[in-house]
Amino acid sequence: MKVRCIDERGVSNSLTLGKEYEVFEEGNTYYRLKVNDRGRTYHYYAKHRFEEVKEENKMEKSFREVIADIKPGEVWKLNQFEIKCHKTTGTIVIRSTATGKVFGFEKKDRFKLQRKEYTFAEAFKAYEEGKGIESCKGIYYKKDYETEYDESISMDEIRGKWYIND
Repeated sequence: MKVRCIDERGVSNSLTLGKEYEVFEEGNTYYRLKVNDRGRTYHYYAKHRFEEVKEENKMEKSFREVIADIKPGEVWKLNQFEIKCHKTTGTIVIRSTATGKVFGFEKKDRFKLQRKEYTFAEAFKAYEEGKGIESCKGIYYKKDYETEYDESISMDEIRGKWYIND
């Protein structure tokens, strides 16, 4: 394990702020560190003077990292799910090992971010603040302009969901 010095104050000048040190022994309140590269000098220091350095585990990644970095032929597993990248086509397949359900995506596929939906009251407040609003039915309204399609709002639109355009 490695730790980084966050407090260099003390009786000796052997620590450097921001420097990483290898821990050779850990107690409840202390770390035993090698602080001198020239010899085998080990010292005990209070834990509160350090922060633990998280070492990157290249064998573990988040879902986002796996999807971004997966290479053909790789298989990544999480409990009862696995993500594979087909060797020749590059198709990414997500499979539940419990149910057998499979989802596949090609590298060329493009996903669209789903916009947040608002009630008419929330959208109208944004409209009063000068933002453009759009019913989920596709009709756009902006305070500075006339509407693009129609100046009236139907009851179905009022009862429906809305987008706020920044």
